[in-house]
Amino acid sequence: MVQIIGRLTRDAEVKQLASEATVVNFTIAVNDWYKPKNGEGKELVEFIQCSYWMNAAIAKSLKKGAVVEAGGRLYATGYMRGNEAVGQINLNAQHVKVHVFAKNEETAAAVQAVQLELQAQEQPQETKNGKGKNRQRPTKPGQKPAPVVPATEVPTDDLPF
Repeated sequence: MVQIIGRLTRDAEVKQLASEATVVNFTIAVNDWYKPKNGEGKELVEFIQCSYWMNAAIAKSLKKGAVVEAGGRLYATGYMRGNEAVGQINLNAQHVKVHVFAKNEETAAAVQAVQLELQAQEQPQETKNGKGKNRQRPTKPGQKPAPVVPATEVPTDDLPF
């Protein structure tokens, strides 16, 4: 399993296949820098073509410019473009995590909706007899309950790149 972190080069595309499976395709640009023993520093950019088969709903968050971490199986493909051999690095992603969301109004609204949905799922629920796994623990006498953090703020991109 390989982990990569980089920025998306364009919005993710969702494709419906004939077998009724859906795949989310996106490209991550990974920046690298090195300095040879006798020379100036060199910058490299690798473009990795990713496919994610687990859940197509994540495509709402995968917008151009977002910083994404993806993990999965890495493989290479090659083909001929005219008389030139072309290679491509691919990743069959098993998990995707967005670290920094792209800046735009649609993404901000989508992030807020996802945060509210997650917050609703995390609310503890009582079972019939009150002894269930998800039962909310009572506070001790004199102890204040944990503060509730609102999920309405959208993360800002204050990174220098």
